[in-house]
Amino acid sequence: MPRTLPPASLQAVLAQETAEAFLVLLAVTDENKTTYLTSDSVSTLHGGETYQPFPFDITLPHNIDGRVSTATLSLSNVNRQFIDEIREQTTPLKVNIKVVLGSSPDEIMAEFTDFVLRQVTYNTASISGTLTLEDFLNEPLGVLMTGANFPGLFYQ
Repeated sequence: MPRTLPPASLQAVLAQETAEAFLVLLAVTDENKTTYLTSDSVSTLHGGETYQPFPFDITLPHNIDGRVSTATLSLSNVNRQFIDEIREQTTPLKVNIKVVLGSSPDEIMAEFTDFVLRQVTYNTASISGTLTLEDFLNEPLGVLMTGANFPGLFYQ
């Protein structure tokens, strides 16, 4: 499915050279709080929240019909407290991703929501994991589909 870009974003993408910065914003939510991170080296104000600079690498998901999107995330320069917080989690972290322009951070170019962080690995310097959507395409239907229960679905 094609993505419609705002005019300023399209101009920056199509220009031979540009001074625009494309920023990736992450909202990482656990049971108690949401942490806001930006790929920029300075704080970014978006939607009333301040996204703090934090070094991370992300591979954004592809838009392929019929497949559940996945992305990869790696946080660098983490400290012991950050790793301890990850270890204490009883449910997967939820992650929302937004791509914005540095000059107009409230104008969203792309947004990927409702990801959960799975397959987390960590060491003294980084935390990595796979961001996946819940596989709703293979969810079982909780009701037995019969002609008696759903007569409109079956030809008699």
